[in-house]
Amino acid sequence: MKNPLANMGNILKQAQAMQAQMAKVQEQAALKTVTGTAGGGSVTVTANGAMELLGIVIDPEVVKGGDVEMVQDLVMAGSKDA
Repeated sequence: MKNPLANMGNILKQAQAMQAQMAKVQEQAALKTVTGTAGGGSVTVTANGAMELLGIVIDPEVVKGGDVEMVQDLVMAGSKDA
């Protein structure tokens, strides 16, 4: 009868290798940037692979109307598009 713990060392090594590989992928993803737009380009949102917002650009014409709720919706839509 085989010892069920005999392969535990190999399993642990594989898990550690997978953790290291995942950390590397996350680091690489954080270096990438994506851009999303909404409202026909009136709002542009830039984010990185770590899901951090790097910038938001809002066309001044959008704000002139005073419709804050619409601007908020456009920012959310642009963020989701990024």
